[in-house]
Amino acid sequence: MAMKKIMLIEMSSENEDDASKQYAADIYLPASLYEIDDAIDKCRGYLVKTDIMPFSISECERVPLLSQLRFDGTNLYELNFLAKQIGEFDNAQLAVYNALLPLVVGENYESELISIKDLINLTYSVDDCSVAAKVFNDKDFGEMLIDNEMVEGIENLSDEMIKLLDYGKVGEAHRKAENGVYVNGYYISREGFKLKEIFNGETLPEYTPDNYLFRFHLSNTEIHETVIDVPFNESTEQFIKNAKESEFNLFDFESAIPKILRFSKNMRIRIDVDDLNRVNELVKSYLLLDEIQTVKFKAAFSK
Repeated sequence: MAMKKIMLIEMSSENEDDASKQYAADIYLPASLYEIDDAIDKCRGYLVKTDIMPFSISECERVPLLSQLRFDGTNLYELNFLAKQIGEFDNAQLAVYNALLPLVVGENYESELISIKDLINLTYSVDDCSVAAKVFNDKDFGEMLIDNEMVEGIENLSDEMIKLLDYGKVGEAHRKAENGVYVNGYYISREGFKLKEIFNGETLPEYTPDNYLFRFHLSNTEIHETVIDVPFNESTEQFIKNAKESEFNLFDFESAIPKILRFSKNMRIRIDVDDLNRVNELVKSYLLLDEIQTVKFKAAFSK
């Protein structure tokens, strides 16, 4: 199943021989390898030919602070990995990442360049903090601590005395002592936080991005939903072999070439195994095109 896009990257470059010619591309991450290739093609390969990184995170609703950062050097593959990691977080892990990120980037992040290495390594630290759910403020936190007898000396107090305690002040004292914060209904203790070193800044942890040019979302009376990636991968080939003469309803379609998507709006058609095999052969031919032929092919969809 495709992972939800959670990060928008804006890229731009200028022609090396004519500065008046500008190239631009947007890409939503995490993306397939073919989507990344398409974005690079739009910038005429500039991203892989130079050490200058002419792009920025313009939108990331899950981690808003990311859109305010400037990096000291990165690439689309590192950003794609970061987006993949963030996209896999549950709500508690996401809250922890947002809580710890300010510690990693520092107070002067608006005027300093930030290391993508640290942001990736931070994704491996989201399970290392103490987290309390449904806690929005000091009063909630203090009440939770008292109800669970987590306040030193409380065992010596009568129930009547406990009721007189100021929950807010108890929560505030513990929050400050633990360098804690409240994020999206969670309390996160940042006491003793230490950034893990999983990514060395050169070789990304083992990860294989989606590798499709087209993705078909299909269903029929026997199958509630299945996803077919083209070119076929091993599991898809086995599915096609078993499906034989089956027909499917096509209810959604994705493409690593965004311009093709405008031809598929409101698509609700029947498709069979022979159709899928023909598309697979077409994609195989496309992948044999050289760089110039590929650009011409994509340009045809702009007319």
